[in-house]
Amino acid sequence: MKLIEILKDVHYIVTDDSEIKNGDYAIHNNKEYREQYKEKPIICTENNRVSIQEHWDKITHSTQPLEDMNHGNYTSKVFLDIKPLTVAEVEEVIYGYSVEKMAEEEFPDETTPGWRDSFSPRERKGYKVGFKAHQELVKDKLFSIEDMQKFGEVLVWNMIGKTITESFIKQLQESLLKTMLPKTEWECTFDEQGKLKLI
Repeated sequence: MKLIEILKDVHYIVTDDSEIKNGDYAIHNNKEYREQYKEKPIICTENNRVSIQEHWDKITHSTQPLEDMNHGNYTSKVFLDIKPLTVAEVEEVIYGYSVEKMAEEEFPDETTPGWRDSFSPRERKGYKVGFKAHQELVKDKLFSIEDMQKFGEVLVWNMIGKTITESFIKQLQESLLKTMLPKTEWECTFDEQGKLKLI
């Protein structure tokens, strides 16, 4: 199983390599292909079922509904066969914390022991907005001093005994940067209680 980030802090999916049947939702299993062609989840139909089996994985869980439900004169996105996940669950396994849970602990509501006042929902929303704003402000500050030192060491070791050309340096930089960028895919599983776990 694989946890895949579709849209950071908004939409994540879990996929597996089980057989994709008509009506199932799937996504291409190659990250570079998905990024290059902006591939999104698709529904399996009789027309594409055979062609997608080899390079696509079945979507089993999602933080956003993907499946359509017809209500007569309109259609809405719902959870039917794909199981729902919350962004808070995903944040907790990826980052070790959940902004939602931190906001709830800091500003409990009337159902929580320790409740203070009726402003808690507004304060909780402000906490989450402020946290997300901070993340947005520092999103380009991806690398620590230790990361850059490690980058330099690997760069030096890869250059020993090699003819240094401009294309060699560019290729090496690209491959090293790819390994240092934030992950967008993780191997995962679900425990006996149905809780998401990274492997």
